[in-house]
Parts: sequence; structure tokens; C-alpha cells
Amino acid sequence: MIYQFVHGGLPQELMFLDSKEAIKHLRNYLGNFLLDPVTSKVYLARFLREEKIDDETGFWIQYLINKCCELDPINIQLRELRQQLTGKNDPHLELLKIYSSPPAIRDKISDLDHLSFDKQRRVIWSLLKDHPYWVDLIWKAYMLDFYQNLPVASDWSKLVKIPSELTRTFEELAMQLCFLQEDIERAYFYYEKTKTYKNHSCQWLNCAAEIANIIGDKTSALNYYEESLKCDPNQKPIVFRIKEIASPLKTYPHIINEVSTGIFIYSYNKCDKLETTLLSLANSELGRAHIAILLNGCSDNSYEMVQNINEKYFRNSIQIISLPVNIGAQAARNWLINTEIGKTSDFVAFLDDDVVIQPDWLITLLSAIRNYPKAGVIGSKVVFPGKPKRLQYLYRNISVAKENLIRLSLDTPNFNYDYKTYDFVRPTTTVMGCCHLLTRKALDSEVYFDIRFSPSQMDDIAHDLDLRIKGFDVIYCGLVECIHHQTSGIGNDRVIDLNKYGNVLGNDVKFFYRFYPYLEFLKKENNLDSHFLS
Repeated sequence: MIYQFVHGGLPQELMFLDSKEAIKHLRNYLGNFLLDPVTSKVYLARFLREEKIDDETGFWIQYLINKCCELDPINIQLRELRQQLTGKNDPHLELLKIYSSPPAIRDKISDLDHLSFDKQRRVIWSLLKDHPYWVDLIWKAYMLDFYQNLPVASDWSKLVKIPSELTRTFEELAMQLCFLQEDIERAYFYYEKTKTYKNHSCQWLNCAAEIANIIGDKTSALNYYEESLKCDPNQKPIVFRIKEIASPLKTYPHIINEVSTGIFIYSYNKCDKLETTLLSLANSELGRAHIAILLNGCSDNSYEMVQNINEKYFRNSIQIISLPVNIGAQAARNWLINTEIGKTSDFVAFLDDDVVIQPDWLITLLSAIRNYPKAGVIGSKVVFPGKPKRLQYLYRNISVAKENLIRLSLDTPNFNYDYKTYDFVRPTTTVMGCCHLLTRKALDSEVYFDIRFSPSQMDDIAHDLDLRIKGFDVIYCGLVECIHHQTSGIGNDRVIDLNKYGNVLGNDVKFFYRFYPYLEFLKKENNLDSHFLS
């Protein structure tokens, strides 16, 4: 029993697994999420490293190379690899060689990713002026529009010359990107243009299903998803999505008056973000809920702000607990659980101090959890602020559990833009703690948040695992969307707080030894050996 440090990231994790373990890892991932271009390539690269490829590994290599070519349809290298592996001629490959930029230019374009979007755009357009038919540059221009939330290919599409043989590829891309931008009118326009083609990809079918569902064509939505599953039965999330569209979760608006709920928030010097959270809470339907806020040694204007919000929007019903020092997230949660509200409520909800919630969040969570008698906790779909909408956290289980390594699965797909594919309810191992609801049975089981993970990080994951070990179900509800500003992590994309980073690394060690005694249990907390896909 020796802790093995592994750098973050899927490629590094797979390096520590043999072929059979890597296949199980992939199958578990497919039980959680749909594949995207990057993730497919990572798994493919891992399997291609094997010196001797048996039949099972060969099957997954074939599956992944086909998926890579489907998800990244203008990638010459992938198609050359597939042709080499299968020995089958690919007519699409010759087209791409004719209409793509030379290798030296492609290398130059790949080096642009560290630049700002505006600088990338200028380089791309300077090249396209002379080569308006280079499809890899056109693809890049589409994606730059998307990432900046600009109308995809609206003001410049007439300036390029997409080869007629590849028009379908770009029309289908435009449909998906417009949908992700929530530009349903333009997405529907491209949907109408492309639906008459034959042999649609799973990616097109899944997006078309959601477009059809939005416009009220439930039958077509289900047909598209069923066709997608026939093409690729490994898309396990689609099974949950079909179930939700066919039989939507029934909500009970009066449930917030039939049960008592304690709503708890703890905060440390985030006055502005906390104010936004409270205004969002004031705009939601709360029924008999009671609210308590613990100010964790705040030295800013948080106390005065909460008092003002309390008087203006909540009729002074919020219980305000102001501590002289910051006791950390875990101790704050445990403190709130042991207040009168925490001891007497039928349910307890925790919200972070930097979230925005939808008006019916509590009704939906309470309604969903009724369908799971053994539930201990239910959590929401968590997204980043801004557009296009990006998934921040969905759900996780255990991807690796062996003598020297315990790893959680990824929390979202790598391409984490919200296709609405994960708008369903399902069992899992852990959900995010920024918007989750605990049952009375779970609270009475005396599973507390572990202060060894103080001041933050990993405690909500450990808490969910403790509940699973005690026999409770953990439920994900993607029908509730929580916008989370995530201001308590290790830093932003440009600046890493080394103190916080050190704390995260330390908590990773603590997590390993904390749950090592339950290694045999953890080995079954995946989509292969559990009830999660039932």
C-alpha cells in the first residue's frame, strides 16, 4: 500500500494501466459520457502502444479509429491511420489531401492555439484570402466563431469556397455549433438542409434529436436517438436521455410545502458573489424552506449585505451566523447541519456562495429524489457562466481502484459544451457539492464532512463515498442547472495559486489513504459492476 502520484490528465492515468484495465476504463467512461475527438484519440493512442494486440484490444482500436474519423471528419492523419489499420481505401481521404493546407501550414495553424482568438482569426483570414478552399482553415474559422459566441459562418461564408463534395460536412458542423449557441432558428435551418442525407453520423443524430425535441417533435427526437443507439450501442447516456424524453420526470410543485428543507450557505469574503447567489435564491420557489447563512470569518461587507438582503427579500427569515474566524468549508457544513434547522428539516440543501440557480431547482430535486427510496444525496448539472454554455461538473464514479492508485472518473466530457444530452436523472457515485440536497436518513446516519480536507476540496466527494459505503444511493439530476463561478479552486487558466495547489495535492494523498480500506468496494463503483446503468 504505497501512494502513487500521477499527474492530472487522462493520458497519464492510462499509462499506469495494462491493456485489460484500460479497456475497463474506457467502458466505464462510455457508461458516463459520449466520446469527443480528444478523448477518443487519447484512448486510441493508449491501445496502439500495445506490442501484442489481442482480439478484444483490436475491437476497441477499430471502434475508436472509426469514432475518431466520425468526430473529426477532416483530419487527414486519422484517415490515413484508419486506412493503414484496415487496409480499406478511403475516398474521402483523397479529397481532403486535395483541399487541405500543406503539412507545414497545418503545423503553423496548430501552434496558434496559445494566441488570442482575434490574433488567430487574423492569421486564418490572411491565409484564406489566397486559399479559400482549404477546408482545415475553414473548419478552424467556424470554431473560432463558435468559441467567441459569434454567429457561425454568417458574415464571411460567401468568401470561402467549400468544395461541393464536402458541403455536407460543413452544413452538419454549422447545425451542431448553432445548436450549442442556442441559436435554434439557424440550427433548424441547417437541420432541414441536412436531414435528407443518408447514413447520418451518431453526432448528427444526437444533435438532431435535441433540435426536434425543442421544437416539440418528440417522436422524431426519440427516433433519431434510437437510430443513433443502433449505430453505436456504446452510447450509454443516450439510454437515460431517451427515457427522460419518453417519460419526463413528473414534478410536484406543492412538494416544497409538504416537506421542510433547510437551505445552507457558507461564505468567506465573497460579498458580491454571495449577493448574486442570494438574489437568485430569492427568485426561486422555496415553500417551507428555512435558510441559514454562515459567514466564515468574513472581513468584507458580507454581513451588512446579507442583513440588507434578508430584510428586503426574505422578511428577516434568514438565520445569520457570523463567526470571528474562518473554520473552513467542512467545519462550516457540519456546523450548519447541527443547527436547529439542520436537525429538524426533512432535507438539507447546500449552495455555494457563487452560484445562480433556476427558480424551480428545489421542486425538481425534491421531486426527482422521491423515485429513489435509498437516496442519500442528489446533485445538479453544473455549468460555467457565459455562452456558449459549458459543462463544469456532471457526475463521477471510480475509474481506477488498485493497490497504489485510486482515481475518480472525469467530471465532464473533454469537449464540455452542453448538447442537453445529459439532461436526465441517474444513479452515480458522487455529485458536485455546490448545489446538492441531503435526505434526513443520510443526515441521521451521522456521516459528516471530513475536516481533514480543510479548508476546501474533496470533502463533498468523500462525503458522497461515505454515503455509498453505508448503502445510500447518490443521484445526479441534470434537469436542474446550477451556474457556478467556481472562485474557490486552484486558480484561473493563467495564474495558479501554489498554496491552493499544494492543498489539493495534499488532499489527494489523504483521499487515497482515507479510502484504501474500502478498496474492494471502490472497485465496484463503476458502470461495469454496479447498478448505475440499470
